[in-house]
Amino acid sequence: MLHSLALLSTSLISVHQAATLTGTSGPTARCLLDVLVHAHLMERVSPHYYRFHGFIGIYAAECAQREPQADRDLMLATG
Repeated sequence: MLHSLALLSTSLISVHQAATLTGTSGPTARCLLDVLVHAHLMERVSPHYYRFHGFIGIYAAECAQREPQADRDLMLATG
């Protein structure tokens, strides 16, 4: 999920965006985002919005760029 979220070109990520991008429900996406928060990889900035913690977003974006282009395109097309 971390790499998928890094493909979004926004600093704030909504629960809805995360759910759409990962093909999950809103409650499932919120639960997954909260796991990332507890691991100090993301932070919750409001009840419905999250952002990467510190330099994690840069790292996640670099990792996402290593994914095959077809996979990245598919994730963004479904999101």
